[in-house]
Amino acid sequence: MSGLLECGSDAARVGIAPGSGGKIVSLFHRPSAREWLAQPAEPGTNHPPGPVYDTAAAYGWDECFPTISPGRYPFDGRWAGVPLADHGELWSRPWQVVRAEPTFVEVEARGTCLPYRFTRRIDVERETITASYTVTNEGDEGFWALWAMHPLFAVGPGARILLPGVTEAVVVPSPSAARVARAGHVSWPTTVAADGAVVDLAVFPDQPGFALKLVARAPRRAALAADPDAGVWVGVEASAELVPNLGVWINDQGWPDGPLRLRHASLEPTSGTGDDLRGAVEAGAGWRIEPDRDLHWWARLQLGSGEASLRAWLSNAGVSAPVDADPAGVGPDRHVSSAPQARPRSGRRGVEASAAPLREAAGNRDERRTGRTVGHADSGSSPREARMPERGAGEPPVPGRLRRERMLALIKEREFVRVGELSERFGVSEVTVRTDLDALATRGQVHRVRGGAIPRMIQHQEQPFEDSVGSFTAEKVAIGQAAAALIRDGETVLIDVGTTAAAAARSIAARGELNDVVVFTNGLKTALELEPASPRIAIVVLGGTLRPLQHSLVDPLATLILEHIAVKTVLLGCNGVDPIGGVTNINLPEAEIKKRMLKASRRRIVLADGSKLGRVEVAQLCSIDEVDMIITGRSADPSVVEALRERDCEVRVVG
Repeated sequence: MSGLLECGSDAARVGIAPGSGGKIVSLFHRPSAREWLAQPAEPGTNHPPGPVYDTAAAYGWDECFPTISPGRYPFDGRWAGVPLADHGELWSRPWQVVRAEPTFVEVEARGTCLPYRFTRRIDVERETITASYTVTNEGDEGFWALWAMHPLFAVGPGARILLPGVTEAVVVPSPSAARVARAGHVSWPTTVAADGAVVDLAVFPDQPGFALKLVARAPRRAALAADPDAGVWVGVEASAELVPNLGVWINDQGWPDGPLRLRHASLEPTSGTGDDLRGAVEAGAGWRIEPDRDLHWWARLQLGSGEASLRAWLSNAGVSAPVDADPAGVGPDRHVSSAPQARPRSGRRGVEASAAPLREAAGNRDERRTGRTVGHADSGSSPREARMPERGAGEPPVPGRLRRERMLALIKEREFVRVGELSERFGVSEVTVRTDLDALATRGQVHRVRGGAIPRMIQHQEQPFEDSVGSFTAEKVAIGQAAAALIRDGETVLIDVGTTAAAAARSIAARGELNDVVVFTNGLKTALELEPASPRIAIVVLGGTLRPLQHSLVDPLATLILEHIAVKTVLLGCNGVDPIGGVTNINLPEAEIKKRMLKASRRRIVLADGSKLGRVEVAQLCSIDEVDMIITGRSADPSVVEALRERDCEVRVVG
């Protein structure tokens, strides 16, 4: 192949073809003499530029940007309606060489559909291949984008896909989706297919014609182990904050149709929750890139052999990318940042482009229209609010590391702390506080919400029911009482799962004057809270498959009753409420049930303690426009409450 560049080490070699979409055409592991990347179906031919990603292009490793599925740019503004190519456009564009050395190669390409420059640098150190990315908006108007890394690994039946901690995934439209999934999700690693068969998705099938794509919350590290006899493996990790999801592609000659039958698998770090740009943005997973701004992130592949080395690599998740003691001090020559940042270009104004744009979109609509940069999740503060508070005479500054430790302790104690409060308490500017909170969030110790931060469990992204009972207890009681006051005699109600829903059920049961109410629920705890009020209140448990974490009932079978009822009111719990991102949930099986509940109800009331406002999680349940009322607590960020009310949604703050 002409124009091939190579870089490598004594353990790995990488081949790059800048003229063929910047495609990485070879990923060779020297100790095992294994070529990991799928090779062209017709050797010796380059794929032609074109609008459709097909057999000729389906090999090697390329980049999907600014979208994955084809269509037109779906948002208002200068780029509205611009055609977006299948698989993005980078795979069909010639790239230019920026710099090539024995251990690294840097290449770049410019967009045609949108005004961006996309740069990728590949560094090879022993068996580790690090891809460092930068995308720059070279236009004068911001745009939304979606990215996925797309390495096609050559594997066969028996290969294992290892996703530590993953229990469920979204099914992306693909040839075998209908065979595997009854709804829009599957459990991982085993799931029950549409025909009732149990399928182990973690083992590459020997089923010619099978092709399936899934997207899950990315584990810290994931791996693909080749056929059991070979004992070789490739691991994948990426920037946790900017690239929160992982695509899984399993293809046993099921795509594309035609005489050439392809067999490969892929682990694809991605910013999105699927292949569609609009869907990604609506789910809070799109990137908003403002004019003259750089967005930086990284992904890493690890090559190895042997079961012991694979276990060791997976168990060391998070160790190889430590957070700098002072994230704001990352120098311009530091190419691979373990705390991925979106930084202004040299000599430009402002702060970074948004990594989680939907969290702050409502508070920054005016800024975006005038081209101002969107900053952190709480960047709606004015310059006056970002001033340095005065320090007492002779009071020494607290070192950064100690300050962050004290911030973390305070957040754990208080459950929610605002940026302004931390600024006053520690005598630093709000900009410094945001930097500290971002560092803690990168470590997985806190979760950034609009206006401040809340504690975050490191081991689990979703807390069990029992662990949530003690969080925001007073708010949940007040929310439950407010919700119960809305229910009338003879009413039909759907009540969701979770601690806030259980509080509402408890308050409904306590209303001794209430009669002839029928409550449908998929929550075992919810049903037990209502039981003392029987028979004044009739309780119908929906049925389904038990999900122990929340004591909830989900598919298979959970939606059978929901398909045949229509009720007046649903009291719905969730993990996130955002003016733009809508109502969202962190786990996928319950998300499907919640959507069915919304569909079966005429009045939709969302119950969410204050920590949920301003958050966007993986699965969107509905938009804010589809909600009749939100009941929340006093810890809710007032700016988010106001933004919700601006969308004509009734918000009641109680407690």
